[in-house]
Amino acid sequence: MSPREAVAGMRAALTAEITSLRRADDASAPTARLVSARTTGGDPTGRYYLARVTAWPTDLPRDSALVARAGTRGPWHPVTGVEVTGRDARFSCPVDLGAEPPVVFLRADPARSAIALREAIGDVLGRGKADLVLGARAKTAVSTEAARLTTEFGKLNLSQQSAVARALAGDITFIWGPPGTGKTDVVARIVEGSLRQGRSVLFVAPTHVAVDQALERVCDLVHDLPDFADGLVRRVGEAQVSSLVGRYGDVIDPDQVVARLGAGISTRVAELREQQRVVTGMLHDREAADAARAAVQAAVAALGRHHARRADIVRYLTTVDGQVAGLDRQLDALEKQRFFTERRAERTRAERAELARQRVVPLRDLTAVDAAIATTQRDLTRLHTEADAAVHRAGITDAATLRARAAAIADELTQATATLAELPKRVQANCRLAAMTTQRGYQGGLPFSPQVVVVDEAGMVDLPTAVFLASRASERVVFAGDFRQLPAVVTGETDRQATEEQRATVRHWLSRDAFRASGVIGPNGEVREDPRLARLGTQYRMRPGICAVVNAVAYPDAPLRTGRSDVSSVVRSPVLSGPLVLIDTSGRAGLAGTAYRNEVHAALIREYVRLLQHDGVLPARGDDRVDPKSVLAVIAPYRKQVKLLDGHLTERLGKQFTGLVDTVHRFQGSQRPVVVIDTVSGASRRLGVFYEGVGPDSTTCRLLNVALSRAQDHVVVVADVAHLRERLPAGSEVRVMLDHLTAHARHVPLDDLIPVRTAAELGDLAADDLARPAFFPADEVDAAVLWDFARAARRIEIYCPFLHSRRMPRFRPALLAALARGTAVRLFTRGADEHPDHEPILRALAADGFAVETRDQMHEKMVVVDDVLWHGSLNLFADTRATELMMRLASPVACEAARVTVHRAQPTRPRRGLPAGARVYLKVPFAEKEEAKKVGARWDGARRQWYVDGANATAVTRWGD
Repeated sequence: MSPREAVAGMRAALTAEITSLRRADDASAPTARLVSARTTGGDPTGRYYLARVTAWPTDLPRDSALVARAGTRGPWHPVTGVEVTGRDARFSCPVDLGAEPPVVFLRADPARSAIALREAIGDVLGRGKADLVLGARAKTAVSTEAARLTTEFGKLNLSQQSAVARALAGDITFIWGPPGTGKTDVVARIVEGSLRQGRSVLFVAPTHVAVDQALERVCDLVHDLPDFADGLVRRVGEAQVSSLVGRYGDVIDPDQVVARLGAGISTRVAELREQQRVVTGMLHDREAADAARAAVQAAVAALGRHHARRADIVRYLTTVDGQVAGLDRQLDALEKQRFFTERRAERTRAERAELARQRVVPLRDLTAVDAAIATTQRDLTRLHTEADAAVHRAGITDAATLRARAAAIADELTQATATLAELPKRVQANCRLAAMTTQRGYQGGLPFSPQVVVVDEAGMVDLPTAVFLASRASERVVFAGDFRQLPAVVTGETDRQATEEQRATVRHWLSRDAFRASGVIGPNGEVREDPRLARLGTQYRMRPGICAVVNAVAYPDAPLRTGRSDVSSVVRSPVLSGPLVLIDTSGRAGLAGTAYRNEVHAALIREYVRLLQHDGVLPARGDDRVDPKSVLAVIAPYRKQVKLLDGHLTERLGKQFTGLVDTVHRFQGSQRPVVVIDTVSGASRRLGVFYEGVGPDSTTCRLLNVALSRAQDHVVVVADVAHLRERLPAGSEVRVMLDHLTAHARHVPLDDLIPVRTAAELGDLAADDLARPAFFPADEVDAAVLWDFARAARRIEIYCPFLHSRRMPRFRPALLAALARGTAVRLFTRGADEHPDHEPILRALAADGFAVETRDQMHEKMVVVDDVLWHGSLNLFADTRATELMMRLASPVACEAARVTVHRAQPTRPRRGLPAGARVYLKVPFAEKEEAKKVGARWDGARRQWYVDGANATAVTRWGD
């Protein structure tokens, strides 16, 4: 097949996957509820709608959303042009939702990543090493410098050394790293060696945790490189492993690197700006002082001019006054003369008058000059004071020096600011290792074009992603992982609404990984001899006994060697006396639950973990010095059982035990000293999807391998061995595990965890023992249940499909007494339409005041007394000769979980002809409650569920519970 045909096949598979993803329900997806929608027009691309928003999650993206009308079963459709203004939302939809759909939902598009990958994969033709992933001939070589290029190369075992040496020289290298074989250490040294070769490296892994764990190890190895602290390593995306963040956060985060490198420059900028402020102030003071001095000098000069002017005026007046005095003397002399001449006297007097007139202006000027002198003297006094103060402030530095200093500071400040602004580009240019998730790898934003691409956990990476990542590598690509652990999560492979051709396309192009596509392993997972494949064969995680069962299940053709001691790291406990522990629930596990939930196993594991706590393996309640999750993991294949177990452990042991339980997928990549595996199956004829596969390449084998190999010191398996052996397909790896455990594991008797008791023991038990689960034989159940009835304070709920008149008198007095105490008593059973003999019994029960609810085709059998759950296969009010056990468990969590499960177990189509007054409970989505009301549905507040009268049941088959 040509590369172009391969790309076309991958794009077709991604298109089918996108359709399947959009078709699948996803209750966890962020969803907005819109009401009162109406169409506002349209164009060839779709119809426009305006609606009222009742809720819009903050994490719902507006650029990639899907829409569906409430109550429809069809696929979700992409919308465009989403605008939210206040409580109004506008969007365009390619399909017709109707003119006025009452309720529609917008949710995040789960196919966003698949769409991005479909676009990205079209760019791989002829690029990098993409063709090598699809089986093209590749150059294989072994580096002779691996020891020089990597830290403590000699401490690696021979298979690890070989893997590193090949990966540092070949075009493409596949590293098969089963659990505990040091794959992360090998991958870290490959990255280290590539960096020391001067290469740029893109490192990717499917999960944030896998990226962070490997990156932390790489940082340990390359911290001595010159540019390590200056942006050499970049974590693209937010790191989630706290130890990585704590040790290297300021090295791998470019923002922190910029902040750290720029800290000195920023400090210098702040100093320069302060110096600039100070020098500017000094220059201002200096200029002010110089101006003040100039003002004093100007005032002194003005005062001198005023005094000179005054002197001139005084001299002039003195001259004039002398002339007047001379004329006055002449007049006196004329008057004394005998020969007085009047004409001469008149001339003298006229002359004197003229001189007097000439004196007026100078006198006025003199007054003005005197005023100016007084003013100038006052100003001079002030100016002297101001000048003295300004000179004091300015100091002795002259203005020219200060201007030169200010210019120098401005130049340095400009340079420092520019350096600070260029720092992000410099840090980016320093980057030669980018670490990110595989998803980010094809969403753009690579800081450089890598020469080497290293893909960790490659068994979990779908083929299009692997091909795209390889296309980015200009020199080498390395795929490291275990093709017998978890595969990529693909929806289209099991989509029943897809055509067989579509499913086949998805299987071929998406479900396969790079190991299979390249041909280094066969189509059924068998290993081939291939120079491109390096196998890590020695594991250091698991004790030999655990490794043996892992080999038997997952690696029979290539068994792992063990490189660690057989000594346990945990406190010794009688219920944890060997590396392998089997708790066989044969004959008991089927008392309660479904294929995906098992009440007996949940109660049993609750007690087992309590014993581990009692023996000191786990911290005591409230002891925060040790995190229980650092010691123990409880793994269950199904989310329903995980939720049940998590509730049990939190209730019994404390909040510190919350989150101890999870699915196999969530524990991929982690390890614990002690691992408890709940096989769950036993409470149903079906085994569940976990057990359907057979062969080393099956999902069953992969999941089982991951679950078992998480354990370092002890693995504890809880299984109904007889039930599983009876129903497992031939050749199942689960059967291999059970055979190995049966032969080699330490067996913990079930009775040591959940004892078989008699009714007579109840009154003598201490409160703690009374809270423990216990089995009661059939002939002890009546008396034991009556013992609980006699102590009921809040509620008694009896779930019994079949009734018999001979059984009722035995329990009637205790139930009537409970009613008299104010205890609510409710019976759930099948109606008289199914069992006519129930009618007189139901009438009698109603007459006694018991609340009776009939449920169509009911088969659940249990009793809830306050917070005590009785669960098993006995009908309490039926006339039966059954000999099965019943389990008693004091647990509010167990009671609520059982009640929820029972109330959700109604058939999809209520029967016709139910009697009036009988309640038929419904599963009505919140968005459809108004429609349900219109056909007569009512709300039961106690059960928080909608119901209709039996007479109207046929009108609500759509919501049959």
